[in-house]
Amino acid sequence: MPSRRHFTAPELDLLLQTENPLHRLLVCLGCTTGFRISELLSLKVSNVMQDGRVLDYLIVAKEHMKGKKKCRRVKLNANARNMLTAFFEMHVIDSAHYLFRSRQGTNRPLTSCMAWRIVRSLCLQYNIGGNVGTHSLRKTFAMSVYRTSGNDIRLTQIALGHANVEVTMRYLGISGAEVDSVIDRM
Repeated sequence: MPSRRHFTAPELDLLLQTENPLHRLLVCLGCTTGFRISELLSLKVSNVMQDGRVLDYLIVAKEHMKGKKKCRRVKLNANARNMLTAFFEMHVIDSAHYLFRSRQGTNRPLTSCMAWRIVRSLCLQYNIGGNVGTHSLRKTFAMSVYRTSGNDIRLTQIALGHANVEVTMRYLGISGAEVDSVIDRM
């Protein structure tokens, strides 16, 4: 199965125009934190807001992380903090509730399948094609970090929480042929 692609800046701008504030928040946090969808859906309101204030960092507990070996802490940028602040000004949610709460049951998170449906629905709405899904949010974060850092692969690896740089290179679509080409031009 081919790998999901990242969203381009114009595509991301379109996705963030959605009328649904929860869908907009899902896209925003997915693209600005780089959390996997299961990690993102595990967040409770208390993980993002305390004492009426949006936190500067999001922390996903190790039991919700891939591999379950350690937790991951990611700084929220100004866009994400502003979007969360605006969301909480419009919605009063109990701090024990999941941020992305399902309509099924009392306090259950959205399923990753439902999150995928949301992203796919938005892509269809805005005519965004290609191999896209919830993992495209994480790949968009990866590409943003990579480009913003001046193509620093090690910094991107750390931001994604990858154990080795080869995985990060695959995320970014960097091939051995591209590396060889750069060496040839030196």
